[in-house]
Amino acid sequence: MDHKLYSQYMHIYLKEALVNGNSKPVEIARYLDEIPLPGRFARNKEERIRALQAVRQAFNEHRHWPLEIILSHLGIDLEKIKTG
Repeated sequence: MDHKLYSQYMHIYLKEALVNGNSKPVEIARYLDEIPLPGRFARNKEERIRALQAVRQAFNEHRHWPLEIILSHLGIDLEKIKTG
């Protein structure tokens, strides 16, 4: 598994979820659950699936935590996602 791609896909999924989930952990968790897993012929399928599963798990298990703490738990800075 390519960890650089994994990290990029985590950022992509989180950025999309933050925009569509109004930056609220419960709504972000709902949005992430609606994203379909990559298809059979998707490029970098393993990295995409693992990134999506990691983000889903963090938000589903910690919905009651503040957003910044969930992102910190994932090792991600909120400002980094918003800017890039």
